[in-house]
Amino acid sequence: MSPSSSLETDSGQQVFLNPSELNELSALPFVRPAGVETIKLGGRLSESPERAQWEGELNRHLNACGCDAGAVGLVFGLLLWRAWGEFGGNPGAVAGTLFAVAGALAGKMVGRLRAHERLKETIREIQEQWGERE
Repeated sequence: MSPSSSLETDSGQQVFLNPSELNELSALPFVRPAGVETIKLGGRLSESPERAQWEGELNRHLNACGCDAGAVGLVFGLLLWRAWGEFGGNPGAVAGTLFAVAGALAGKMVGRLRAHERLKETIREIQEQWGERE
C-alpha cells in the first residue's frame, strides 16, 4: 500500500481512507499485507453509519485463522483412519497421526480460503455502497 493512500500506525492498525484501497487486503497467508493487524475506516468511509459493522467484519475475516475448519478436518482425518482400520486393514498409530495432520491442514486451508472469500464479499459490499470498484 502506498504511504499516501492509507495511514499506518505503530500499533499495526491501518486506516483506509478510500474504498478502492481495500482491494489490497487478503486473508491468505503469504499474501496478506505485512504488519496489518487491525483495519479502521477513515476519510469519507468514517461518515457511514455502517462503519463499525464493516470494521468488525473486515477485521474478523482478515484475522481468521481457520481453526474451526481445521478441527473439523482433524476429526474427519481420524474418522477416515478409523474406517480404514474397520474395513481395510490394520493401520498403525503413525498412519493415524498422518491422517489427523493431513485432515487438520486441509481443514485449515479451507477455513482460510473461506475467510478470504468473505473478506472480499465485505469489500465488494462497501465499494458498492460507495459506488466504487476497481
